[in-house]
Amino acid sequence: MKNKIVESKPKKQYHLERPDLLSQPWLSLGNPLTKPPREGSKKALLLAALSQGARPEAALRKELGNAGEAIAPLIRLGAVTRTQRPTEEEAKKIFASLFIPLNEEQSLALSPITKNLKETQFRVFLLSGVTGSGKTEIYLQAVKTCLQLHRQALILLPEISLTPQAVERFQERFGSRVAVLHSGLAEKERARQWQRVEKGFADVVIGARSAIFAPLSNIGLIVVDEEHDQSYKQQESPYYQARDLAVKWGMSHQATVLLGTATPSVESFFNAEKGKYELLTLKNRANNQPLPPIEVVNLQESPRQKGVFYLSLELYQKLKENLAAKRQAMIFLNRRGFAAFLTCRACEAPVLCDHCSLALTWHQNQQSLICHSCGARKFYPRSCASCGHEKFQNEGIGTQRVERDLSRLFPQARFLRMDRDSLSRKGELERQMSLIHQKKVDFVVGTQLISKGHDFKGIGLVAVLLADMSLNIPDFRSSERSFQLFSQVVGRAGRGEEEGMALIQTYNPTHRALEAALQHDYLKFFQEEKEKRELLGYPPFARLLLIRISHEKEEKLHLEAKRLVAIFQGILEGERLLGPKEAPHYKAADRFYLQILIQGKSLTRFKGRLKALLVSGSLKSPARISFDVDPATA
Repeated sequence: MKNKIVESKPKKQYHLERPDLLSQPWLSLGNPLTKPPREGSKKALLLAALSQGARPEAALRKELGNAGEAIAPLIRLGAVTRTQRPTEEEAKKIFASLFIPLNEEQSLALSPITKNLKETQFRVFLLSGVTGSGKTEIYLQAVKTCLQLHRQALILLPEISLTPQAVERFQERFGSRVAVLHSGLAEKERARQWQRVEKGFADVVIGARSAIFAPLSNIGLIVVDEEHDQSYKQQESPYYQARDLAVKWGMSHQATVLLGTATPSVESFFNAEKGKYELLTLKNRANNQPLPPIEVVNLQESPRQKGVFYLSLELYQKLKENLAAKRQAMIFLNRRGFAAFLTCRACEAPVLCDHCSLALTWHQNQQSLICHSCGARKFYPRSCASCGHEKFQNEGIGTQRVERDLSRLFPQARFLRMDRDSLSRKGELERQMSLIHQKKVDFVVGTQLISKGHDFKGIGLVAVLLADMSLNIPDFRSSERSFQLFSQVVGRAGRGEEEGMALIQTYNPTHRALEAALQHDYLKFFQEEKEKRELLGYPPFARLLLIRISHEKEEKLHLEAKRLVAIFQGILEGERLLGPKEAPHYKAADRFYLQILIQGKSLTRFKGRLKALLVSGSLKSPARISFDVDPATA
């Protein structure tokens, strides 16, 4: 009997709705008390905070801890008033008392940014600061200056998982001037936020890459946090790179563009080296803590913990010691699910998606095989489609498997898994982050969602289980991404008062990306990577254009690709054509894909000739054709 296939609906984005401060209760001072409260009490602290001006009640409750016991009696006495909406003056207020004094290094970095904002001219700054160096505080100070100059600010974040923490920080300082725009919002809420920006009720916009299109008319500052992150690249039509678009927007608005990161992209650092961008550097952490030391475990030689083949004895001991010290551990594995795929015990054939050329990932919690490309689902197979054998085995591991195995090794510990599967419910991300901040979990197991931007104070140990998963990707950017990933993940450790450490497990301990990450040496990695790119003719020494061709019929696709290659070769003038070759996902959602890569020092003229072909109708085709300039992978 053929297994039933459960077709999935389009993937849902998890929701991160946050009520706008305009619809939250605000508190302000009322009549003075006849008898002042005891100094240092919650009531005294609350009145002192409100003496600076009206504040959102939610922000005050968080700032003062258990403030409810002080708010209610003060409202009854008339010393504090609660209103549902702030006045226009309060809505435009900047809460200056909440800004943290900058250290010397931060002040030096902020100075040229402030100067440029006041001069109202276009300039791009690359803020390269180690993890925990206080880049966010510089963003906040720059936004304050921008607003004081009566201009608007746009803050781009690489992941919507970072928006709750960022929105909280910006709303605390700028109140209801902040609007949030990203795909995780419900359509109604996203439309409301868009209208607030369009009508001028909000002049600070925070969001993921799509927020670059926010209806701002007087942009003075654009901040791109974690500018190196590949999620700024839109991977489907319309293709765009939000970081590069931010630079273009800044030029047209005569605005200041601030690209911030601990691990700059090769292209951005090359632009800084050539003087196109101005480089600003933060070499030390804001709390003066040293960067966490990193140890590498060679999985070819290291003994393993019994029953957990991917866990070295050394890492097990470190996790045990960290738990005994009552510190949190962050376990990173960039693959969700329980197992990478299932294989037949007899013929070793993997269980594949019927609609894609990909193995299905086994999700034990859902008792389903799921395709991470098209979303199709299957139940556990009764027999192998190739040989009919009825037994299967798990191959590889995912975050679900790690969570299960570690919970067996440490039954007394509290676990939290953070990946796309665990964050599918509305509000779940904020709940989980709150648990981490409150130190109500001991182990955080997660994918790239936990690797960047988060400021968790209690992380004592960070572990990368299988570093080779990123090192061995067949793409010219794999070394760069691996270095960035290791540096970002490691940077989550030791952000509190105590020092932290990191441990990376790998089968290739001498890889240059890993060696540079161990030394926290970006310049060494950049020089080596730059030489390699120049030799091979890859960005930043060349531009790339990826042409994707797809068709439902495999034979027709190859015939059409051959025809198109002949046309493209006819318009080459010094550019290099590679392909056609099978796309990384050769079959996806019942369509077959081939790709052609055009490589040249400048693609301006080639794009002009290509446009002429499109206008003339020469490229009219039964296949789908897409053109992606500067693709994320090639």
